[in-house]
Amino acid sequence: MLENRGVGRKPLDWNARLTIIKDIAKGVDFLHHSLASHKVPHGNLKSSNVLIHHHDNQGNHHAKLANFGFLTLLPNKKSAEKLAISKSPEFVQGRKLTHKTDVYCFGIIVLEVITGKIPGEMLGGMGMEEEEEEKISDLSDWVRMVVNNDWSTDILDIEMIAAKEGHDSMLKLTQIALECTDDKPEKRPKISEVLRRMEEIEKTKNGNLIS
Repeated sequence: MLENRGVGRKPLDWNARLTIIKDIAKGVDFLHHSLASHKVPHGNLKSSNVLIHHHDNQGNHHAKLANFGFLTLLPNKKSAEKLAISKSPEFVQGRKLTHKTDVYCFGIIVLEVITGKIPGEMLGGMGMEEEEEEKISDLSDWVRMVVNNDWSTDILDIEMIAAKEGHDSMLKLTQIALECTDDKPEKRPKISEVLRRMEEIEKTKNGNLIS
């Protein structure tokens, strides 16, 4: 979803990105209801499993989710290490996996869309001290560090900063994504709550830039 930044690529504006994120949330919400008995209904939610397509003649972008429901088919934890959930704190620490593990993965995707970065990238170049860089183990850690230092829009993808529109909405969605990637699953919102809050953001997405 974020890999192609080559010559001739048309950047996605904020409206398109917000629509894609909302579609992902709708898909996860559907899975969490229709596969409610599954420990982690999707289990492999990452950007490469989000399919983007043009839904209508206006060229609007929409998203569909792929490669879900595999966790229940795998024989052991070792085989699950290839799934997106393996990056969650609870998987790493050997704790119980739940629907909130999908919520964590969703939050990471949202941060990818907002920042234009992908997990595992070198996240330097922000004037961080060496000891601060050592604390950055995940995309969400980097975003938290930036927000805590009150750099606000420094987290945003440069393609969206240049547009100078919708920054307020982007930062509100960033806050939701950070809640979704909380280390403690019980503190993460349900995906249905995320969807409700996103709909509120959509209604006010022309807000002013937060300084």
